[in-house]
Amino acid sequence: MKFVKDIGEKRLIKEIIKPIFQTKQENIKSLIVGIGDDAAVIEVEKNTCVVVSIDKIPEDPIAFQEGIMSYYEMGYFLVVANISDIAAMGAKPMGVVLCYGLPEDFKIKEVKELTYGAKKAAIDHKVVILGGDTGWVSSPRCLIGAAIGKVSKDKILRRDKAKKGDLIFVTGTIGLFSTALIYFLLARKKGLKLTPYEERILRYKLIKPKARIREGVLLANAGYCTSCMDITDGFSVSINELMESSNVGFEIYKSKLPISDLTIKVANFLNLDYVDLAFAAGADFELIGTIDEELYFSSPRKYQFVKIIGKVCSKSKKFLIDDEGEKREILPIGWEHFKGSAVDTILNQFKFKQDRKR
Repeated sequence: MKFVKDIGEKRLIKEIIKPIFQTKQENIKSLIVGIGDDAAVIEVEKNTCVVVSIDKIPEDPIAFQEGIMSYYEMGYFLVVANISDIAAMGAKPMGVVLCYGLPEDFKIKEVKELTYGAKKAAIDHKVVILGGDTGWVSSPRCLIGAAIGKVSKDKILRRDKAKKGDLIFVTGTIGLFSTALIYFLLARKKGLKLTPYEERILRYKLIKPKARIREGVLLANAGYCTSCMDITDGFSVSINELMESSNVGFEIYKSKLPISDLTIKVANFLNLDYVDLAFAAGADFELIGTIDEELYFSSPRKYQFVKIIGKVCSKSKKFLIDDEGEKREILPIGWEHFKGSAVDTILNQFKFKQDRKR
């Protein structure tokens, strides 16, 4: 007998959940995008679509375990995680509903902190908290959200339209989330001392992320974006998942990667490859995708705001290329629900599990 831990989240969705629902819904004409993308898209009237997504955050986030994240910031993170999926579709988020699954001894003041944090995230991202549900759970907590947005039918960004020759982009720095995790979990405890300003940058990456709504809308309006998704499991997982959706491969240029000096500093202290750290499990909430090269370079300057990091190629290629032309395969290493704790995921990747136990 197989269990969900034997196959993990990605295969569970791809091999079991998606096929069951797909065969039941294939005749619904209003369904524009179904299971397998960042969000579902339904056409509600001519050229106007509603975008819907649902997400939960871990019962016990690493940052919360380490005393970095409060309940206020957990509420903030919950809202951002949901509207980021809407942004990845090129849509403008309109509202969020929340579900609090709480044990009966959960403190009232903590409920208030969660809710105030969620409210602040909604204000910062100009969306509305529409309501939700509360209920009892036996675990520490179960926090789920769902977001709704709106987009024109001809501006929807999807994962599966990349083609050979397209350029690969990201909207900002990659790897700061994984850098923050490994710094607070390990490097700081081993003696690395960053400045208060540097620590604040890493701390905010963990507890106060930003959904790339403006960038998603700009990409949708530009007309050159052929695929898009948000980075919530880690860069290497995201780029592999994106290319798999379009049945193509990729080449990433090491010199073009937007990697922070903080990532290099933390990696050097721990004797790690800084690219491996930047590609590790993490939720950067940047958008990653592909664009038509000719249309991109002929577009107005206001639409040339992304960072070009590679090129789409044949399916068999999945490489990182350095300045000397050396290639190495980029394996999908990142979060995988049902396959161990988040702490083990991030530390096992760099073989640090035993260090943390001492």
